[in-house]
Amino acid sequence: MAALLHNFGKAGVRESVIVKEKKLTAGSLENIQDRIWLSQEKLCKIALRKQLQMYRSDNAVESEMQIINAEAEADIKLLNEFFSTIVEENEPGILKEYNKEMLDKISGYNFEALISMN
Repeated sequence: MAALLHNFGKAGVRESVIVKEKKLTAGSLENIQDRIWLSQEKLCKIALRKQLQMYRSDNAVESEMQIINAEAEADIKLLNEFFSTIVEENEPGILKEYNKEMLDKISGYNFEALISMN
């Protein structure tokens, strides 16, 4: 009886949903990866622009340059952690508790603001 009900349930479900291997659709993960890559490139550009402004104003201090680099590297590392979490949670299964906080952090991250910065 259970098998019969199972088969009836499958009749109303699209085939793409039944055979779906991952949580995200085919191109979604690539789109996310592209957005993260663009964000990382933008972070590098922002850091270089800050350093260039310091050089042009004859206000280039090595310790401040290192701080700018460290901040950019930390942000880039965070974006890499975001993508790793997304890839891990894209696999079928139950949400891992330790990834829930990271997913909340990802949802609060403003990619659009970063991309639109000059």
